[in-house]
Amino acid sequence: MDGDRVVTAVFTQITHTITASYGTGGSIAPSGSVTVTDGANQEFTITPNSGYKIADVLVDENQLALLQAIPLPMSSPTAQ
Repeated sequence: MDGDRVVTAVFTQITHTITASYGTGGSIAPSGSVTVTDGANQEFTITPNSGYKIADVLVDENQLALLQAIPLPMSSPTAQ
C-alpha cells in the first residue's frame, strides 16, 4: 500500500411489512401496513363487535389455531 485509505461500511436496517385487515363484524389493531424490524415480534389485537365472534385468523392465507397470543416473528434468511 502506498498511502492512507478510508474504509467506510454502510448498513441499513432490515424490515418487513405486515398488512393487517379485517372484515365486517370486528376490528384488528393496528390495521393497515405495519413495519416490523427484522427479528422483532408484532402484536395485534383482534376484537369482535357485539354479536360476533372470531371465526378465523389467517396469515398468508393459512388458518391459525385461535390462541390468546400468536407471536409473528420476523426474520430474514442468513446470507452466505
